Amino acid sequence: MRESARRKKALTIAAVVVVMIACAIAWCIPNVIIPNNKYQQAVALRESGQYDEAIAAFAELGDYSDAAQQLSETKYQQAVALREEGQYDDAIAAFAELGDYSDAAQQLSETKYQQANNLNAAARYDEAYAIYVTLTGYKDVDKLLAEDDNMIAAARDAKFAVGNYITFGTYPQTKAGNDATPIEWLVLARDGDKALLISRYGLDAQPYNKDYTSVTWETCTLRTWLNGTFYNKAFSSAEQAAILTTNVDNSKNQCYSGWSTNGGKNTQDKVFLLSYAEANKYFGVTYNNSSNTKSRVAPTAYAIAQGTGKNSSYKTADGIDAGWWRLRSPGVSQYDAAYVSTDGSLYANRVNVGSGSVRPALWVNLEAGIF
Repeated sequence: MRESARRKKALTIAAVVVVMIACAIAWCIPNVIIPNNKYQQAVALRESGQYDEAIAAFAELGDYSDAAQQLSETKYQQAVALREEGQYDDAIAAFAELGDYSDAAQQLSETKYQQANNLNAAARYDEAYAIYVTLTGYKDVDKLLAEDDNMIAAARDAKFAVGNYITFGTYPQTKAGNDATPIEWLVLARDGDKALLISRYGLDAQPYNKDYTSVTWETCTLRTWLNGTFYNKAFSSAEQAAILTTNVDNSKNQCYSGWSTNGGKNTQDKVFLLSYAEANKYFGVTYNNSSNTKSRVAPTAYAIAQGTGKNSSYKTADGIDAGWWRLRSPGVSQYDAAYVSTDGSLYANRVNVGSGSVRPALWVNLEAGIF
């Protein structure tokens, strides 16, 4: 009787074990089969070119098998496909996202190179140049930048973009005045192959006119000085050949309307000063506006040594003590000349005040061969 009971108990335990094993198997099989099916589905999606769906499927698999590796490979293949379809920006973004996966960095350069070549062929030279300069040392890029006429012109256009600073000519800029320091110029405007430049700093100190008398830009001594002494000291003969003769407008519309002063006859100059209207256009100069840092200028050490001043209460946009600089327009009368004060506002003073900082302006020919 006891033997029978023991046998029955053993059978019951065995049955329970069998059931537990069966349950475990039943639970495990779907958890193996389902991810495997998703993996195969993801592979199939990739092979059919459905990259976004394949990427989503591999991402969903998380750390199953080599799903992470396959996810990167799918993104890589998608990037290649995008490039072959001419979708360069998307391909570039995709290769960049892949980081150091496989040869993604090499493919990123190749994609940019192909995009630049495509833009070059489409005569979109400025855009092609902007990409080529990021690929120096790659394939024939250096040769293209050095020898291709379109790329040389695009480089010049990029250099002379409005708002850039370029160097051209030399002028003393130290206190001693025995140096020939390259002059920095701000590009104010472009007109085809011409660019309007103004010196970044006040380069010298000069009166508008040496004598206190009624005078206009046409007859003032500062105009003579700029187109003679300054012009010959600052520029070599090759540089002078690149400076255009400008028809300078001195009409009343170039002057501050609140003063209603006649600016005199128009002139033809190599070097000139901005008018009030031009200072307003390019620097936002207005009467009694002390918050305009854009119009403030710092004088060089040489200009200070020559007699101009600076004001520590007013700083340029670069945080340097500002000086005041002359304009070619008259002031309240022709006995006065307009200027931009240290606070950036429009003012005027007597024409013979000798401490005015000089910011020469000029138009240059970008095809002169020296830029």
